[in-house]
Amino acid sequence: MANYQLAISNIAWHKEDDEAVYTAMQQAGFTGLEIAPTRIFPEMPYENLTSALLFGGYLKNQWGFSVPSMQSIWYGQTGNIFNPADAEHLLDYTAEAFQFAHSLNCPSLVFGCPKNRMRALGDSKTPLYFLILTSALNIGLDLLFIVPFKMGILGAALATDISQAISGVVSFGFLCRKFEVLHMQKGELAFSKRACTRLMGIGVPMGLQCSITAIGSVIMQWAVNVLGSTAVAAVTAASKTMNLLTVPLESIGTAMATYSGQNLGAARMDRVRKGVTSALLIATVYSIASALILHFVDVAVMSLFLDTTTEVEIVAMGREYLFWNSVFFVPLGALIVWRYSIQGLGFSTLAMMAGVAEMIARTAVAIVLVPMLGYFGAELANPAAWIAACIFLYPAYRWTCHKLDNRLLAARLHMQNPSPDHEQAL
Repeated sequence: MANYQLAISNIAWHKEDDEAVYTAMQQAGFTGLEIAPTRIFPEMPYENLTSALLFGGYLKNQWGFSVPSMQSIWYGQTGNIFNPADAEHLLDYTAEAFQFAHSLNCPSLVFGCPKNRMRALGDSKTPLYFLILTSALNIGLDLLFIVPFKMGILGAALATDISQAISGVVSFGFLCRKFEVLHMQKGELAFSKRACTRLMGIGVPMGLQCSITAIGSVIMQWAVNVLGSTAVAAVTAASKTMNLLTVPLESIGTAMATYSGQNLGAARMDRVRKGVTSALLIATVYSIASALILHFVDVAVMSLFLDTTTEVEIVAMGREYLFWNSVFFVPLGALIVWRYSIQGLGFSTLAMMAGVAEMIARTAVAIVLVPMLGYFGAELANPAAWIAACIFLYPAYRWTCHKLDNRLLAARLHMQNPSPDHEQAL
């Protein structure tokens, strides 16, 4: 049985209660005290190396405590490590923290600095603001070009292009102004074959995935066109209605791509698995709820795209299409979670192959089922594609996790047992 040792952080109580808590810790079997340096030395903590040595001796001799870790080592610092003007000071400050930790025989340090944590580029609100700006501008230009200027389809296209161009320029200006780390330096303009190869390895499969999926959709659209204009209108209206409710599933997938990549970087595949399980649960609950909601609001939403009072046949066919697709929202949610997680873990080619599975399924439905079953066959195209992708993605996800587990294990073993040549070099 493993021999576990217990430690507790000294920020869990007030300083005047130290001795009372230390006594209780002894009685409870604690052998370690995690410290926040500024909790002990509020001003310039890392200039008190002698005092730190004495404090460590006091903990060991008086209470039997070691110091297994230090937390909040940047507490009180206002600089930004990504700002060249602050980086040198923060690195020197961190080196002093290492010396301080050495005086305490402390093996682990934790940044734990909330203000600096917030300085990362991750910012979900600002992109939302730009998206709102783009959407509002697009709607305004649509009305301007189509109604007063009578430009028709050309006006709608120009409105989209102009709004996206303005949003892109404003976004780029905001990034350059707010994040100094994105300012281009002279030396950064050099060509990097390694970086380009890495980016191509990630980007090309993702691009091909979209193209391959689109090919399957085009083939399916060809099969629907054969069924007549009423079927085409019903599928179009139903697809737009369905897209309104499936967008949140894509957001879950995007979140999982980032989450998986971050935890892979931290060598925490256990967190990746827990995250995927949680995302699958969320996607399943949402899929069931959205399918139920769609049953009651489908006509109201389709009224945004066609006149439901006169196009009765189209509405009926659209509702039938929505029903059979919504029944399979759960496989769609699982597909999205697994595919984006695999992408975040760096296996974009496998995610692309899921697109191939979707294309093959849609093509098979278009060639085989639509001629046999007519419109009902078209209704089964998306469910067939989603199920085919899931059949591929689940074992692909399991294989990916297993492969990364082996890589991380090999890396840990190599660090614990370096080769003789490596030891000789040291």
